[in-house]
Amino acid sequence: MIVDYAWGYHPGHAKALAKAGVTGVLRYCSRDPNKDISSFEVKELKAAGIQIGLVYETSADWMLGGYARGVTAGTEALLRAKKAGLTPGILYLGADFDVSAAQQSNIDDAIRGGNTVVSCGIYGGYNTVKRALDSGATVHAWQTSAWSHNLWDQRAVLQQYSNGHIISGLAVDYNRAVSTNWGQWVGGGVHSSPPKPPTAPSSKTFVVPGKLDEPISLRAIARFLLPAGASDNAVQTELERLVHANPGLQNKTIALGGHLLNRPVDPPKVKPHQQ
Repeated sequence: MIVDYAWGYHPGHAKALAKAGVTGVLRYCSRDPNKDISSFEVKELKAAGIQIGLVYETSADWMLGGYARGVTAGTEALLRAKKAGLTPGILYLGADFDVSAAQQSNIDDAIRGGNTVVSCGIYGGYNTVKRALDSGATVHAWQTSAWSHNLWDQRAVLQQYSNGHIISGLAVDYNRAVSTNWGQWVGGGVHSSPPKPPTAPSSKTFVVPGKLDEPISLRAIARFLLPAGASDNAVQTELERLVHANPGLQNKTIALGGHLLNRPVDPPKVKPHQQ
């Protein structure tokens, strides 16, 4: 059984979930610290043999912000997932309302924006899922019974079929997977080798979480990626890694909360090699 939950995880819940027959959970990447998945939770879930999937959602209709909101969501979720000790699977983007046909293009554009950062799928009702899959915006879907009128799109790898259950004090929804590969993220830290640098400068906008219109330096991004209290030397090392893995990053524009800022990030202060 796979469950999803937003709030209320406490130490020991992973063992209780496993005892109840839970083999996987779907959790949030969120700006709300009580909702956001933590490294402690990841460690307990993995120790209990429970697999982890991730979903991003702020307000129910946030995906109506389209492409820019999708890029922001993808990058913010990826940063938060890395801090929790996870490496990428499928990030489900939550359209938690009855999307109309006229609104679907915004939903699809949000998925396409998220896909520039990490592989994204759609969470929603039958019509939302069907239209997103039909359009080719994604091939990954998690369908909820809400707004589905007892219809299931057989292409959806996850089905949220029953809501409002309690396991050891934790409020959960029940899900079933139609495949053993339903978008799980892997625990245990970052990939062992950095991604290959692109052959040409990327045209993607680099997005980081923060207050709207607040300038963020590349050094601040490096600090965000590290555990709280990381030393200046650790920040410098992470900064150099970012530049090595992403050539030209210092020339990219930053977007915060879906709002594009026409200013470059600060150039990195990379120490020269000793002769």
